[in-house]
Amino acid sequence: MQIIKKIIKKAELIWYSRYRLVYPGGIPPITKKRKLIQMYLEKFGAKYFIETGTHFGDTTDLISKNNDCTCYSIELDFVLYNKAIERFRKKQNVRLFHGDSSIILESILPELCGLALFWLDGHFSGPGTAYGKNETPILYELKIILKQENTFIILIDDARLFNGKNNYPSIIEIKSLIAKDGRYSFKNSLDIIQIMPKEYA
Repeated sequence: MQIIKKIIKKAELIWYSRYRLVYPGGIPPITKKRKLIQMYLEKFGAKYFIETGTHFGDTTDLISKNNDCTCYSIELDFVLYNKAIERFRKKQNVRLFHGDSSIILESILPELCGLALFWLDGHFSGPGTAYGKNETPILYELKIILKQENTFIILIDDARLFNGKNNYPSIIEIKSLIAKDGRYSFKNSLDIIQIMPKEYA
């Protein structure tokens, strides 16, 4: 048991030493980020909220209070997924999925018949979260979304992590991918990469 505790402690130290990064003005609190999500949903009347990385389900819980918005949330960690199933068992406008977001997104997209907002936050976040094929599936997720005929609002959390290391593309790589598509504007603010259809920018 002591050996297991030491291994867990070491993993935590590695994680926190790697990602306790300096962000101008400090990392914005999650409450501020959620207000931004709500603002975009309300301003443009998005009918769908698609989240990768359910975690404890707090963001989905907030957004699902709007009964006109259907929430999809994808979680790779089986324990967190089961906790979310229990938490949202009475929510009619919440749909939960367990598995790799880069695969599950393919099945969700055909169901969308209106404007959707994507909140892409499905990366490994240290002990208690799942590690998939890569530390972050963001490039796979983006390519799936961008190949669709329709355009969407795409918000990517934790912009500070996009430094070209540990499977994270750099901010420049993301910006270049968006520019190549040609239909979207690009903004990096509040530790969130904000990708908007040009008609909404």
